Amino acid sequence: MSAVLKPKNTMEELIEYAIDTVAKVSGNVFNEQHHFIIETKIRKRMMDLNMVDIETYHNHLKNNNVSENDYFISELTTHYTFFFREFRHFEYLQINLSKIIKDVRDRGDNTIRIYSLACSRGQEAYSLAMFFDFHLKQMKITDIDFIIEGSDVDKASVKIASNGVYKFSDIKSIPMKYMSDHWQRGKGDIKEYVKVKDSLKRKCHFSQGNLLNLKNELKNKYDIIFCRNVFIYFEESQIKNICRDILDKLQPKGLFFTGVSESLTSMGLPVEVFGPSVYGHKVKEAEVIKNVDDVKKYEKAASVAHQPSFVELPSPLKVLCVDDSKIILSLMKKIFSANPAYEIVGTAENGQQAEEFIKHNDVDVMTLDLHMPVMDGISYLKKNFNESHPPVVIVSSVSREDAFHAMEGLKLGASDYVEKPSLEDFLIKGDEIATKLRVAALEKITGHSPNVFTDIDREFKNKTIDNPGDYFYTVYGQYSSKKKIEHIIKELSFEKSYPPTFLLLEGSYNVLESIIDDFQMNFKSINLKSFKPDDKAYAPNTIYIGDFKDSYESILNLNKGKKNVMAVLGNHSDTFSDLIEKCPPSELLLDDINVKISNLAQTKISKMASDIGPYTSFAYQLKYFLLKDE
Repeated sequence: MSAVLKPKNTMEELIEYAIDTVAKVSGNVFNEQHHFIIETKIRKRMMDLNMVDIETYHNHLKNNNVSENDYFISELTTHYTFFFREFRHFEYLQINLSKIIKDVRDRGDNTIRIYSLACSRGQEAYSLAMFFDFHLKQMKITDIDFIIEGSDVDKASVKIASNGVYKFSDIKSIPMKYMSDHWQRGKGDIKEYVKVKDSLKRKCHFSQGNLLNLKNELKNKYDIIFCRNVFIYFEESQIKNICRDILDKLQPKGLFFTGVSESLTSMGLPVEVFGPSVYGHKVKEAEVIKNVDDVKKYEKAASVAHQPSFVELPSPLKVLCVDDSKIILSLMKKIFSANPAYEIVGTAENGQQAEEFIKHNDVDVMTLDLHMPVMDGISYLKKNFNESHPPVVIVSSVSREDAFHAMEGLKLGASDYVEKPSLEDFLIKGDEIATKLRVAALEKITGHSPNVFTDIDREFKNKTIDNPGDYFYTVYGQYSSKKKIEHIIKELSFEKSYPPTFLLLEGSYNVLESIIDDFQMNFKSINLKSFKPDDKAYAPNTIYIGDFKDSYESILNLNKGKKNVMAVLGNHSDTFSDLIEKCPPSELLLDDINVKISNLAQTKISKMASDIGPYTSFAYQLKYFLLKDE
């Protein structure tokens, strides 16, 4: 039943209508703090329908209340989620998996039954499916299967979950060992999407459902019920009723998971606390694994063919972060300082420093960049990685699709890979980095699976520029940044082909010819020329050197219509800022030298930047940003 519109046609009334509609269907509670968000959703809806004034939309709502109500329910109940969110719950399941298997067998059953409530678009359910598929196979358990049900109040989300199609970028957060070969990537126009394969999809069943009506909707008894990060939208009395309904459908020895910030301990419910936001039926002696002897007992009963799954990670995990960007290292510290399960015990700016640190310090896990001076990440792994080395998770600007760099690091022993995000969303990536570090640490202790390359990974190829003459690079710097400039020139020379590249120096006009002679002497095998605006064409695999102020606008005009990427080495002048604002490149890369996190977004040039990072990755980044939409 939907709300009834009042005669007064105001935004306030529409907001109240939306709140009332969603509350009656889902029970979600909204207050004045939510009004701005709801108004934004309404105005977006009006724009989508090409409606300018509220009265027009009000009339539309009267005549189309079913579709509009669905819109409000979808927009106001679909919550932020991602694959393997709150990994500590999966960690708990891994510790207790042998006991779960034993409990299923003891009741004469052969199926672990799992329910994902408020499943949104299915990421949680498919995460659970990947988890159980991996560990049951790993333990050589052949007589026990699993089935997962999921429900959500929003039918649009249920449709997405049932379809099992996601953006390729969404599944990059999945730890590699769980991803396995469960995903198929699209081709051509749909190459940025992936679809879950039937082998996993048939384990998951989705339906529209309401947390306020669980008595009628939950048909079975379940071993595991997830209902996470949704109680914040309900009043305490509703939460108690929902939990009682869940407990009524939970097996006597089942596990009930809530969001890690959603405690039930003060609500007077008949539950036993088994772990971090993990609950079960209250009993005199809760059968929960508390020590290694208990684990061995359950392991023996479950299977004799696998290694013990009991794991106890060091607390906190000692992390070494290796990256030549001071900004990235600072952000890593911010990510992990907020989480007591981790401690950054050291940082290193290249592989050589990492070598020395590990010789003299205890390290549990390590993050590793690939592009660094002195000793890069690939060279470090080739020289140092072995069975006794701490697990390594690559965190780099190199795209995972770049087979030559990313896959080489994994072949050399790295456990997993996280694409270094832009500085604006680096903290959002913190959960993915933390999850993959814990998975890597778990594997180190249990001795489980080697690297798992997925079908998607096998499709990856080193990106090449097929028509380099259709693009161009510009590199800005001052002669004081000579070492950085020489690094870029050297790295570009390793490419089979690269676009015409314009090296533009500022403040060196009077000695420009001498500088060109100097570079030509140092790089005799590279085609280096003086930039001449009278030239009719500029050749690939050639670096043209000119004065920034005199040449930049001419270069843009001579290459009009071509995509270009600019790299800025070292600090830049006000003259540079003014000219770039007037004539921006397609993509802009800024050197992170002397850039402070606190004022990173305060300059106009910083806001224009596609990425801000160490110059050592610029040769790769130039190509990456050139081809990222190809």
